[in-house]
Amino acid sequence: MLTLDLGLRRPFQWPFVMAKVSKVGHKTPYHPQCNGKVELLLRTLKYAIKAHNNIKWTESLPNVLLGLRAALRPDINHTIAQMVYGTCIKLPGKFFDQPTINMDPQNFVTKLQQHMEDIKPLKPSNTRKQKIFVHKELESCSHVFVRIDRVKKNS
Repeated sequence: MLTLDLGLRRPFQWPFVMAKVSKVGHKTPYHPQCNGKVELLLRTLKYAIKAHNNIKWTESLPNVLLGLRAALRPDINHTIAQMVYGTCIKLPGKFFDQPTINMDPQNFVTKLQQHMEDIKPLKPSNTRKQKIFVHKELESCSHVFVRIDRVKKNS
């Protein structure tokens, strides 16, 4: 069977009878479940580049990509940079607006302390609900083999 990758979202121009006779099939160019995420990423990237109003899109691309990597994703509650590097990336100061609220430092500290006292810790999300199996004869046995999974250093 011959499989063609047209990369387009339109039906063949050939008559369906000819396609059946020659056993020609069509395959999508990438994983079909990812279509929505890829389209959303490309649309977001396109609109972010257009928002910079630069004549050359190549000048605004590094800032746009940095902003997309540092943006909090609500579905996973992390940024892309946190998932890739394991920590937040440091952004240049031009990404932040100057604060407009002039607050007394003493008043700010008091409000911050009150807010921190109101915060309650969250339970860890990866708690095991499955009971751990321990063989009943383990309590009365005389010897136990303890496996150590690590790479041994060559001496």
